[in-house]
Amino acid sequence: MKRLDEIKIGWQTYKFCYKNELIDKDGDPCFSHYHSRGEIEITDEYEDKGIQKFTMLKEVIHAVEHKSGQCDDISRRLMEANGLLELFRVNPAFVDFLINPEDNEKPESIEIGWQTYLFNYEDNLLNSDGDKVFGIFHPYGVIEIWSDCLNLGRQKVAMLHECIHGIEEISGQEAEEGRCKMLSHNLLQIFRENPNFISYLLSDD
Repeated sequence: MKRLDEIKIGWQTYKFCYKNELIDKDGDPCFSHYHSRGEIEITDEYEDKGIQKFTMLKEVIHAVEHKSGQCDDISRRLMEANGLLELFRVNPAFVDFLINPEDNEKPESIEIGWQTYLFNYEDNLLNSDGDKVFGIFHPYGVIEIWSDCLNLGRQKVAMLHECIHGIEEISGQEAEEGRCKMLSHNLLQIFRENPNFISYLLSDD
């Protein structure tokens, strides 16, 4: 599959610039650089395209961090990019459900890491404080989703949000509600506006 030239993130279009060699600020070889001016540099010297796809997703998350005013957290970016890339590859039907606005065939389950989580659709979903919420992640293998939400797009955001919590759980990371909210809203928009990006991530070449 042809490599990508650009990606739209929010109001800005970023160009992918492929380099034979990239050096970080310490003078060491690296895989990528994110530039807020509208460029994402990717090293082209590695034959393993899986590494390149992982790196591209990591830098897209970096751009979302920057645009959302979030702190620069390299360790979480690495964990999230790895977890999301694996989730997408293992659950292609879930990816189709997320990015297709017309798809209302709600999935019954999803694989995150080594565990399968069942989606339970509840008429009245309340958290431990008694407040109505769109979704609740349970580490024992259940993701609850508010079924009466009239906006299917909002429901899909909630499902992606809870899946990111699942990636945190599987990776042994402490849950960060604000970060999950930031990522789920922005990434779903990016995936829908850039279907070729998802196709590239899921391709075998």
